[in-house]
Amino acid sequence: MLDARTRAALRDVRRKAGDAARALLTREIRIEFERIPLPVRNASLRKVRNWLAVEAGIALRRTEPWGLPTHAQIEPSSRCNLRCTYCPVGTETGTTGHMDPALFRDFVDQVQDHALVLALWGWGEPFVCPSVYEMIAYAHAKRIRVLSSTNGHLFVKPEHADGVVRSGLDALIVSLSGTTQEAYERFRAGRLETALDGVREIVAAKRRLGSRTPHVQISFIVTDYSEKELPGLRDLARSLGVDGLSLKRMNTASVKPDPNRVDEALPEDLRLRRFTYRDDGVTRVRVKNNPCKALWHNPTVRWDGTINPCVYDFDGAHVLGDLRREPFGAIWSGARYADMRRRFRTGWEQIDICSRCTYAFAGGNYTDVLADTWFFPENAVGAAAASPQEPSARPDVAGELAR
Repeated sequence: MLDARTRAALRDVRRKAGDAARALLTREIRIEFERIPLPVRNASLRKVRNWLAVEAGIALRRTEPWGLPTHAQIEPSSRCNLRCTYCPVGTETGTTGHMDPALFRDFVDQVQDHALVLALWGWGEPFVCPSVYEMIAYAHAKRIRVLSSTNGHLFVKPEHADGVVRSGLDALIVSLSGTTQEAYERFRAGRLETALDGVREIVAAKRRLGSRTPHVQISFIVTDYSEKELPGLRDLARSLGVDGLSLKRMNTASVKPDPNRVDEALPEDLRLRRFTYRDDGVTRVRVKNNPCKALWHNPTVRWDGTINPCVYDFDGAHVLGDLRREPFGAIWSGARYADMRRRFRTGWEQIDICSRCTYAFAGGNYTDVLADTWFFPENAVGAAAASPQEPSARPDVAGELAR
């Protein structure tokens, strides 16, 4: 008789097998990120097989990976133009810099045959990197989905707004934390109107250039001091011309690893809190089984080329390899990655970055961090713009951006 975990794993494998069968017939792999649709159309047979193998191995809780990564998190820059309250960039010090575009291109060349999605951000503002639009265009030309996240401030400059549209970026998440200056400044330490003007400039650039992409989605992080601003939020988002709006539950666990710290800024509405708490209202409920699968499908590449287990290793304590010294394939199959996967499977609670991660607590699964999402199809550029555009649908983008 199979135990409950094995039965659940087999169900997951069967579901993914069905997804793979559809992908083989249609050559479309359906992917979402924070509910933004990022379908990979006309996927190669190699990508479909690798995706199925990776997901099957994860579902069966194998220690070794059954394929090469389908996703990658890449940090174009570790520098930022803001100092947000809950971000380690505002509290930590250390060496910072921008990614070498040649290093980025080399990594993309190594993963292009199996990677489906690249997420271009880390603990800095990605668009302060001077080469970021060149990097996006390069990955786009390799038929890899690319999305990024921003505080929006730099896009008040038309050249940045034009750059992100011309680059071929599939989706852009703009993080907000208030609709009044008081609430916004308390979280972001910046000017709300600058961020909103940045959004307006991107939307204007899309219309001016006749581009359906990037899909622009506002991610509103709900706190106790911004909760009262929710009633007017949808109207504001719609008026800005964005494609979508999501309410994101704030992560109070990862960036300040103090087990004795009382969670701050929690909204009154329990549905808007990320984690489940014990009766004291302070202690987060821990999970028994951590569902994270980053070690099997999603490496994190820091600005300097070092590889970390995940983005929540924000101080780079766990270095699994260095792209400046060895090829990615050797790192992915190397001893340090193997040891990290083994330690995760046998006792993830003993790994510091895993024990404080959002996945370590009930309610922290990344598939559940959004409380609500709305899409505004009436704001789309062109009647057919129902989802982010297929890579390669605008082959002229990379050439236009070469500057």
